[in-house]
Amino acid sequence: EEIDLLPQFLYNDYKWLIDFSFCAAVINVFVEIFAFLLPEIYTQEVNLGLVWNCLVIFFALYPLLETIDINFIIWFL
Repeated sequence: EEIDLLPQFLYNDYKWLIDFSFCAAVINVFVEIFAFLLPEIYTQEVNLGLVWNCLVIFFALYPLLETIDINFIIWFL
């Protein structure tokens, strides 16, 4: 059950990251389909797929840095 996983470290952050990454992937697929079907309109707009991919990378850094921070404190203290 999900309640059994709550005590795990950064569980909510990882779960949120997985959900956000899935939504970003779906949006990226829709953007690429739009770009394929209407290339003349798409070339005038900002690449939203790139924006969503950059957001996923940016949000993935938080759990990574938190894990590194905790491990650094444990190893060197």
